[in-house]
Amino acid sequence: MKVVVTGGTGSFGRAFTRYCQQERDDVTRLISLSRDEVKADEIGLEFANYPEFRAYLGDVRDVDRLCQAFRGSDVVIHAAALKRVNAHTDGGELIKTNTVGTVNVVNACLASGVKRLVFISSDKAVEPMNQYGKTKASAEGFVVGANAYDQDFKSCVVRYGNVLGSRGSVIQLWKEALQSGQQVTLTDERMTRFWMRLRDAVMLVWTAIDNMQGGEIFIPRIGAAPVKSLLGAVHGLLGEKNTAPKPIISGIRAGGEKLHEKLVSTEEISRTLIHRNHDVLMVAPPQPTWTRSKWMMGDAAPDAFTYCSNDAFHQLTCDELRELVIQAESDGY
Repeated sequence: MKVVVTGGTGSFGRAFTRYCQQERDDVTRLISLSRDEVKADEIGLEFANYPEFRAYLGDVRDVDRLCQAFRGSDVVIHAAALKRVNAHTDGGELIKTNTVGTVNVVNACLASGVKRLVFISSDKAVEPMNQYGKTKASAEGFVVGANAYDQDFKSCVVRYGNVLGSRGSVIQLWKEALQSGQQVTLTDERMTRFWMRLRDAVMLVWTAIDNMQGGEIFIPRIGAAPVKSLLGAVHGLLGEKNTAPKPIISGIRAGGEKLHEKLVSTEEISRTLIHRNHDVLMVAPPQPTWTRSKWMMGDAAPDAFTYCSNDAFHQLTCDELRELVIQAESDGY
């Protein structure tokens, strides 16, 4: 199997590459595509002993470069995105990369003969309140509908919550503050989020690659907890000698930050299946262009079904969060 990962020098791309190197003998070529020359050089050195791996420079805004990078590949995993920007001044950049860039990726897949595309989305795309979420939601819709373009081409979406240990994670910031006796900041003590490991994200993508029929949105069944509980878990990992300062409550940030996050929208509930064999949900496309034979093992979600971070399948305890953080750090990703 020949695979390309856009945004391949990010946290997910590195984790995916590490997993393939260690555990996937069927990946015969793996290309990381990134527009950052420094990170491309770093990841090339990091995986210099992985002969099936190459790091390419390229931007999802450049469809010609995408066609070059995708040529001869079987699967594209589209992870490239902008998310840490000021939407008030940089909103156009979000659109160019997250939305138009996704259109370019789909078109390059079709032009290059790629058979399967997995687009990595976010819980922020569900009933979005900010520009980032809106660009991811529009990209989701395009990927879902792209299955109508070619009967030999399948594309799907994976959507998940916050990843522990990813680049820019609040955990490292909190650790540094707690160890130095400084105060940490919380936006709101009531805020809840979904939490998972990078390895869980990688495994979800492989579930999508192996099971997609086209147009699905794959969603993991993961636990959720208040952000305040995660802070308690991080503090517990540092030992009793470190006294946790009372956090500064800064208030919910302007620009559409939610108190709680959803992984399935109200509109999607009627199209949601709970799979019996995989620990995932699958949202069927509004107008299926594929047979659902492989998904007959799924049960329709009940009418009263919700999947919100304050009402998830499982509310993580502080001890469970602490163990999750330990596992995330031991993954080596």
